Amino acid sequence: MSEVRIKNGRGVGNYAEVDSDGRLVTLSTTQTDVTSIVQNGRGFVVSTGIITLTDDSESAILYALINENSDVLITDLTYQFGPSTGGSNPALVNQYVAITGGTLVTDADPAAVGNYNTGSNVSLDTATLNYKGDQGKTVTGISIGSDLVNVGGPQHIVEGGIIVTKGSNIALTVTPPTGNTNMQILIRVSLYLLDYV
Repeated sequence: MSEVRIKNGRGVGNYAEVDSDGRLVTLSTTQTDVTSIVQNGRGFVVSTGIITLTDDSESAILYALINENSDVLITDLTYQFGPSTGGSNPALVNQYVAITGGTLVTDADPAAVGNYNTGSNVSLDTATLNYKGDQGKTVTGISIGSDLVNVGGPQHIVEGGIIVTKGSNIALTVTPPTGNTNMQILIRVSLYLLDYV
């Protein structure tokens, strides 16, 4: 009977081991999809920076229009809300999709965008828009959910998964506690391009 050997394809002369039951002995590494995406430079963070809200009305804070060649996974929304002057109830964050208008879209500043892989030169498509809002900015769309966030406490992270397809958009608004006259907020969103999964 002839012997069968599996030789290393990298040319270093290693052979695969077979145990006494005829099973190939292997070494593997398991990692999450998100880790793989980040290693390939396809994971991004979008941040509003610090925004000051000076009343208790709803303000549109963050907008993203996705024009990538793949779907985008949003895995977490991070809210950091400082204490409210004049207000004591939790703040409310609303999530909107199918955005059709509002001053957040027509009169907004670019949000800060960074790649989670600091050694990567991959960037989001120039047609993908990420805007930060401000006090009194508006947005028109379909509400898909909301979160109550305690003000003046530790950062609040909402984990889950929102898939945003090419040409789709999402926006976040914040309604400070009733009676608020001054509250600083910062929102970060993690975006992962799904073409490497």
